[in-house]
Amino acid sequence: MPNHMGIGTATNPWWRDVLENGRASPAARFFDIDWYPVKRELRRKLLLPILGDQYGQVLERGELTLEFREGTLLLKYFDHELPINPRQAPRVYRTGLTKLTSDLGPAEPHLVEFLSIISTLQKLPASTDDRPDQIEERQREKETARGRLQRLVSDAPRILRHIEDAVREFNGVPGRPESFDALHELLEEQAYRLSYWRTASHEINYRRFFDVNGLAGLRVEDPEVFASIHRLLADLIRNERVTGVRIDHPDGLFDPKKYFNMLQDLAAEAWNLPRSTSWCPLYVVAEKILSGRERLPAGWAVHGTTGYNFTNQVNGLFVNPEHARRMRRIYAKHTGHSACD
Repeated sequence: MPNHMGIGTATNPWWRDVLENGRASPAARFFDIDWYPVKRELRRKLLLPILGDQYGQVLERGELTLEFREGTLLLKYFDHELPINPRQAPRVYRTGLTKLTSDLGPAEPHLVEFLSIISTLQKLPASTDDRPDQIEERQREKETARGRLQRLVSDAPRILRHIEDAVREFNGVPGRPESFDALHELLEEQAYRLSYWRTASHEINYRRFFDVNGLAGLRVEDPEVFASIHRLLADLIRNERVTGVRIDHPDGLFDPKKYFNMLQDLAAEAWNLPRSTSWCPLYVVAEKILSGRERLPAGWAVHGTTGYNFTNQVNGLFVNPEHARRMRRIYAKHTGHSACD
């Protein structure tokens, strides 16, 4: 199923990286995301229609909560766990910093390390900067800072308590709308924009499988994306553990003809075989329903369909059209309606 992949509750590592880093994610090119939609509020953001109510109502009920775990901040909403842009994490870490400095003293080693980590995070390249060198720097520095912070809180309970207090303050108190202002401002700086699920039909800016929000479209026509999502298949073909494949939903692909040719090229290279447009070394069937006299599109490097049309014809052997009139009478007798109603 090369057309899309499950993103569910953001446990997909590629999708999660996009949520954390926006266009500065190495995985951003994998998904069909319109970073510049007509709606100005969504420019350089990814719409996430996962809320069960309007955003303001969800926020002020305290259903969106920050959590600090393994050296990083997360946003929790029931089963969903969303990453927080590490460049914006210092907004939380600096809360109550004056008191922490007063308690520990400005020269205390753990405090000095904490301030150094905050400085590193603040200097990360922006999540909107998609230049390759800046993406690489952001990935490297944020992971280094994450590891340093994880080790620090393990060695310094007072620093951990400070972060937990700051997180608690950001999470607000239901019944006091102003207590959620800081959390709202933090969420405004993320690469995603949370919204009520009903807005998806007219505002969503990533391609989905039909209208299923949890299945995001893949740019499989991009050679780098193709290679990444077919790495396991390539290994299986190379080792002759797989000699044929079924491709589901090929009509959803940007260029099905190109995709099937890329798939055959992959097999030919894996088996060190010559490749021509008239010969397809890999046995491929496409899951496509053909109606009536419809035929597979010309140029698809496949050996046929999964057989829905054949099954329909075989099932016709078990249907006697002479019994249609009798079936209509039985239907009318039991329902009070004619079969044409």
